[in-house]
Amino acid sequence: FELCATGRTTGRKLVIRDHVDLRWADGKIAEMLVYGNPSFMEQEEEALQASREGGSVTRKDFKTFCEAQLGSWAGEVTSVISETDVGKEGKKSTYKWEARLSDDGKAMTMTGMGPGTTGRSLFFYDAAAKVIRGSGVSSEGVVNQQTFRIAGKNKWNRRTHQTAADGTTSEFRSVLTLSKKGNQLTIVIHGKNADGGDTKQTNVWRRVSK
Repeated sequence: FELCATGRTTGRKLVIRDHVDLRWADGKIAEMLVYGNPSFMEQEEEALQASREGGSVTRKDFKTFCEAQLGSWAGEVTSVISETDVGKEGKKSTYKWEARLSDDGKAMTMTGMGPGTTGRSLFFYDAAAKVIRGSGVSSEGVVNQQTFRIAGKNKWNRRTHQTAADGTTSEFRSVLTLSKKGNQLTIVIHGKNADGGDTKQTNVWRRVSK
């Protein structure tokens, strides 16, 4: 089966030769399942996300991103993105995190510590997708997969796919803004609660040392 596909975001054209299953109802095609290489749709999805969340990122942008976050930080917050209760109201506690660049400068590691949990993350530049990616895991078994794109000067858009230890998944979109001569980082996290309502949490971090 040959299917001529045109990407709605990029305008790319591709002839896809894959196995197709058709389900008929009342003499019409009710459902079509295509099996094959998913890379075309994955690239289109990545392009669509880029158009919504910001443009392509360069290695120079990644260096700037890392330099903005290196060092030790602290904040009084209710929760962080590596916890499943992010976005919920609660008592604020002191959280700390530290970011360090790898010896070759091609990756950044981050360690975090809160009143009941710790976490480690790795950030790197994805040259194929032209985005910054982050992968992290907490002591509670929460796994985060993140992408970052530029939203403006000293500002980044972050998309987080979170998987809890019980397999529950959540999506968050955040805006990170650096201010006060690089000594304050404000993170506004948007998500949804169990009832489908919108949630918003603002975490303000101050730089302790660099």
